[in-house]
Amino acid sequence: LVLATGEERRGAAAYHLRFPVPDDFVVEFDAWYRCEHAPTLLEEPTWYACELFRATSPAPHSFAVIHYLEPEARQGEAVRRSIRTPWWNRLAANNWWNSGFERLMLQPL
Repeated sequence: LVLATGEERRGAAAYHLRFPVPDDFVVEFDAWYRCEHAPTLLEEPTWYACELFRATSPAPHSFAVIHYLEPEARQGEAVRRSIRTPWWNRLAANNWWNSGFERLMLQPL
């Protein structure tokens, strides 16, 4: 699934995130990301798209996303608004939230 601003831009960077979401949280995590988190990030003018993925077989990281953006977008106001919401806080209170979470900033070749 790709959530996008409607622009055809990819940006100067891709921000890849992988999450170890347990099976019993996949539906809620997916809903949070699609309905709250990604739409808020896309309010940042240089955050162009979020492409969401779910593992199709057992894996340490069951959910992944690739964000297409300009690197400075990560410092924008939309990022601050996208975290520390009640829904974010409820999910972040779980032990799995930060265990194994991976971030990687990528640049096109």
